[in-house]
Amino acid sequence: MAEYIVMPKLGFDMREGVLNNWLKEVGDQINKGDVVAEIESDKATLELEAQVSGTLLVLLEEAGKVVPIGANLAIVGKPGEDVSALLEGKAPTAAKPQPAVATSESAAAAPASVDKAAQENTAVSAEFPGGIKATPIARRLATERGVDLAQVNGT
Repeated sequence: MAEYIVMPKLGFDMREGVLNNWLKEVGDQINKGDVVAEIESDKATLELEAQVSGTLLVLLEEAGKVVPIGANLAIVGKPGEDVSALLEGKAPTAAKPQPAVATSESAAAAPASVDKAAQENTAVSAEFPGGIKATPIARRLATERGVDLAQVNGT
């Protein structure tokens, strides 16, 4: 099955990168770990390694182009493989993570661990007059997602 080579995130604040040049051409056989391109971020130029083995079937982006993180750069697969369905999906593939859903077993075990966590956090709250020890961004995210920080075990 054919797979994409995707623009990686090379740094914490990287939003896009420049595809400096392709080191492989269409039709070349590549192995997992082979360097296929050079990517430039605002801080460094790094080599892009293939995450899959196969034949380089299609280059979706041109050298010298600014490409967003998660965008599809190329397609790797078996020679002669039909990639028309993948060509239609050329748009960036960055997906939003889905929240985990608790199962009935974990939901039944949760009350016991919540009581223990509440007792531990009470000690922390007495130690920190402002309440629960959490950064402002953690507090904001918890509020947005409906998470009670008093019920979360610290590390």
